[in-house]
Formats: sequence, C-alpha cells, structure tokens
Amino acid sequence: MKVFNPYPRLLRVLGSFLLLLVFLFSSNTWAGTLSNVEVVYHITAHQDPGTGCTDTNCDSLREALAAADTTTGLDAVIFDDPGTTTLSSGEIIINESVIIVGADTGTTIIDGADSNRLFNITENQVTFLDLTLTGGNADFGGAIQHQGTGAGGEDSLSIDNVIFSSNQASQDGGAIYLASGDGDTIAEINNSTFSNNQAGNDGGALFFSPGTSASITNTTVGSGNSASGEGGGLALSSAGLRLENSTVSGNTATTGEALSLVNSAAIFRHILIFSDNDLVVDNASSVDTQSSILAGTCDITGTLLSNGYNLTSNTSNCTLGESTDLTESDLGLDSAGLSDNGGSTLTHAILETSPAVDNAFPEDADNPIFTSDQRGETYVDIPDLGTTVPDIGPFEYQPPLICGNEVIQTGETCDDGNTVDGDGCSSTCQTEEEDTPSGVDVTPGASCALKAPLHSFSYNFNTILMMALGIAALIIRQSLAKRS
Repeated sequence: MKVFNPYPRLLRVLGSFLLLLVFLFSSNTWAGTLSNVEVVYHITAHQDPGTGCTDTNCDSLREALAAADTTTGLDAVIFDDPGTTTLSSGEIIINESVIIVGADTGTTIIDGADSNRLFNITENQVTFLDLTLTGGNADFGGAIQHQGTGAGGEDSLSIDNVIFSSNQASQDGGAIYLASGDGDTIAEINNSTFSNNQAGNDGGALFFSPGTSASITNTTVGSGNSASGEGGGLALSSAGLRLENSTVSGNTATTGEALSLVNSAAIFRHILIFSDNDLVVDNASSVDTQSSILAGTCDITGTLLSNGYNLTSNTSNCTLGESTDLTESDLGLDSAGLSDNGGSTLTHAILETSPAVDNAFPEDADNPIFTSDQRGETYVDIPDLGTTVPDIGPFEYQPPLICGNEVIQTGETCDDGNTVDGDGCSSTCQTEEEDTPSGVDVTPGASCALKAPLHSFSYNFNTILMMALGIAALIIRQSLAKRS
C-alpha cells in the first residue's frame, strides 16, 4: 500500500510562501505611504465616466473613488499608466479618507476642461501624489475645495509632487480653497508647483480660510498666478502658515502680489519672495522670518519679527532689525529669473557674489529639517571659506565644478588634487574602481596605506533576511523538482 507523504506538498506550499514573502518585502513602492491602507484600487483607463470595477480594478478614476467611498478605512487609488483624464461628468466628491497616486507627475493629468472643479472634499484625510491638476473652474478652489466639515475633529489635505496649473475660481483660491468647518483643517504641501492659476477675489493660487493652517516646503508658487483682490500667490484669513525652502515669485494682485495676511500668522524659513508688491500684513497679523530673502516692497502694519540672517533690498516697511540681517541694493539674483535649475520645481538662482552666500543661520547646516535646498542640493561652502554655512533663501549656490582642486563637489566622486587617469581618481574626478588597487583611499590627503577593500558591502537586517528566505525557497523548490 502506498503511504501518503504530506511533506512534499507542505514543502511546495512553504516554498511558495517564502517566495511571496520575498516579493512583499522587496516591493517597497509606496510602502511607507500605503502602510495603513486597507484596499488599493487600480485605475486601468483614463475615461470619464467609467463602467465600474472588477474586484479592485477600475476603468476610471471616478469609479475607483466611488468604490473607495463605500469603505470606512483609508484606501488608495493608483493610476497604472500615465495619461489624461478629462472630467466630463462634473466634479468628483470625496467623502472618505483616500490616497490618490499618479503614475508620473508630468504625464498623469486630471483636467476639468475649464468647466468644473476637480475635487470637492467633504472631510477626512485626503492625499494627492505625483499628479498634474489642471483646467479646474469653480467659485471656490478651482482644483480642490476641502470643506473640512469634521465636527470637532481634524481633517487634512496632503499634496506631494503635484503640479497645479491653469485652474480658476470666481471667488477665492484659484487652485486650492481650504476651509475648516467645525474642526481644524491642516494642509501639508511638498515638492509642488502652482502656476497660471487665478482667482476673481483673493488667493490666486491658494486661499486658507479661518481655522486652517498649512505647512509648505520645497514648493514654488509662481509664474502667472493672479488675484483681482489680495494675495496673487497666497491669501490667509485668520489662518496659519509655515513656509520653508520655497519660492513665491511672479504673481500679481491688486495688493500683496506674493502673499496677503489678514488676522493671520506666518513663519518663513529659507524662502524667497520676489515681486513688485510682495507682502501685505494687516495690523492683526504677524510674520516671523529667518534665513529668507524678501526681494521687493512690503506693506506691513502688523508685526514683522526677524530671527536674523535675512536679506532684503528694501528698508521701507520691510525693516529687519537684527545685526545678522542684511540690506543690499543688489541681492545677487541670476538675471534668468525663475528657471529650471535642477530639482522638480523652478527656482531663482543666486550668483557667487550674492550677499546671500554662506550668510544664513549657521546651525541650519546641522538641522535635520534643512538637509538641502529647495532643489535637493546639499549645503556647500565655496572652497577655502571654512565650515559649511547655508545660503540665505531656498537656493544653495553650487561652485563651478573644478576637478583637481582637492574639493569633492556635486558631480564628483573623488578629487585627489590632479587630473591624471590611472591613479584611482580619473581626470574627470570619477572613482576608477576597476583599475584601483584594492583598498586604496583616493580622498584628498589620504595616505597610500591599504585599507578595507573598495568592493565591500553593507546590508541591513531586512536585506539579509530576504536573501536568506529567497535562497531557502529556491533550494526547497529545486529539491522538490528533482524528486518529481
């Protein structure tokens, strides 16, 4: 009689399970963002409206969000491919917490065709990632209106790597209108661009209403945003704002082309505000600024508090009283204006002769909040000026690349003080790993003593665990294959 042996089947199951673990642990796309997500819906087409969803595969953004609205937890909807979704059936109302993820910022486009708002958010936490939002048209918030109706709770709007372009509102907030309802509504905006948005009243790009607060980092609000009233870039009414490593430039309005504060408070750190009529601060508002460039005029009847290390070209109503503040007629800004200087957003470059160079708050170089400038460039010193001190504003001047000066600059992997090939550091200051004797250190000032091999590896615990699981799974499956 043949005795049933369960072990081969068990080993097959175990082998498959181990391979699944390897896949799950090694596939880290959106792992951090989607760690608390209950259901992930995939958008397989760019039509509007669609016909529905099969399991979690939906043929339109509208259908995917409708499916997500039927659950109570946090869900995600993800575009599988780039493309343009034109909302021909009106705005999309979002009633539940959700994360909307594009396939690529510049090529995953949601377009309102200048006929309707894109998204009307009633409450909860909503996140937008890697998208372009354009062609929205409404009374408040052409692209996004967050009503913030959560009673006594906290609602949020998160934006990361999103382009807002050519949206309009007949009233306030050309691109975004943030309201608080009965609770608090908080917006976090990172690595994003607002351009050519317009409002018939206030807040050409963004309007923050009473009871709201916003944190904006590594973002450009500029190039064509306009308001018929106040705040061509941003307008705040009884709201709070923290603006870091960001540029506000090229906006227009009747008053406060860059920013208007009414009964509000703002904190500036490493920003650049640039326009003819920059900043309007009423007598019930305040601004706290440090390591920032205010390039234009101010209309400040409220409080302008300097924490030092700022740069301005105007002493009329823009007076900064700390000894480390600088007032210069020539700010040393590149004449090219708002341009692509690297990174995901447009910036104003500064020249080597700018008084902003190496004059920001020195301790920012060691502050984990400010690890780099708006573009992602790390803080550097012009050679031979001593310790690293950041530049004032959101742009860090990068010295011209000079190979052979014993200073490793952006774009170099080594610099041994010469431009000779074959000595471990090439004539273009790139490490010659294949031709370098094992263990030779080619950093400036290094001795010729042999050290650890160049091709050493460092793995964390998860990497080692996944390698072990993968090897075990393959051994099991190969063993079973031979038996069969």
